[in-house]
Amino acid sequence: MRPWQRLNLASMIVFSMSFLIFQEISGQIPSIPLNRKLFQIPDNIILADPEFHRPAEIDILVGAEYYYELLRSGKIHIPNQTDVLQETDLGWIIVGRYNKPPLSKRSVSCNLIKFQELPILWELEAENNVKLRSTEEEACESHYVNNIARDEMGRYISKLPCNKKKDSLGDSRNTAFQRFLL
Repeated sequence: MRPWQRLNLASMIVFSMSFLIFQEISGQIPSIPLNRKLFQIPDNIILADPEFHRPAEIDILVGAEYYYELLRSGKIHIPNQTDVLQETDLGWIIVGRYNKPPLSKRSVSCNLIKFQELPILWELEAENNVKLRSTEEEACESHYVNNIARDEMGRYISKLPCNKKKDSLGDSRNTAFQRFLL
């Protein structure tokens, strides 16, 4: 069960957010399983992501405009780590760098915070320049290109594109006209 699926109606927080949906923003975080015991998380702490130590896809990135609204005043420094437990409205999060103890020759570091600002979005979108359009979208664009004009005041004028589905509208002209008059 994900943290936001646990409902505590007494302390429910409501935000109105707009989301951009990407197939992938980053790989799994963390990239390798972490030893949860090294974080020495007190038993009374409820984590926003109880499975933070297991590699998983990111569910949601919260931008800075909401991130600071979600922060609370609680903060706990983790002994022998540079990480900090930070209290939020969604539960406690672990922020900082994970430094694996020098028991092996390999060292692993990982950014644990799952709430982070989005990178510049247009750079992400620039990778995929191929736009797949349906035949209806192609026909609509072709109709627009072939029927666009400007009147004497410089306004654009175009005929409305219609397809065979217009017949399935039924007798909606009168209703639409009445709404127009309101």
